[in-house]
Amino acid sequence: MPVPRWTAPIVLGLLLAGVALIGVFGTRDEPPAGGGVAVSREAYGSEWPFTVDSGTVDCAPPNSAIFRVGETTYQLNRVARDSGYTSIHSIWRDDPDRPGQKVSVTALIDLALQQCGRQ
Repeated sequence: MPVPRWTAPIVLGLLLAGVALIGVFGTRDEPPAGGGVAVSREAYGSEWPFTVDSGTVDCAPPNSAIFRVGETTYQLNRVARDSGYTSIHSIWRDDPDRPGQKVSVTALIDLALQQCGRQ
């Protein structure tokens, strides 16, 4: 059965639209490799908000506060969450002094956002 002539332009248009959507929604800007500031449980003591011992905080465009542990990059703020970074909930420590609350990540968010200006 022959394919109608109008099929090719429609298929091409759909492919181009798909590529455009992937470009808008399917990627996120990665921080520069090796950038950021090393942080640890040892340095923060009881204020350390995570169940892992250490990692790196950094900023990825456009103002995504992130926390890197090994090959995983976690979100620290809404911008990073909306950019598709991994949720921190699996490593976010419960606050022993406030039942039902988590240890604040504000200090790490502030430190990460300070890195935005260096890019």
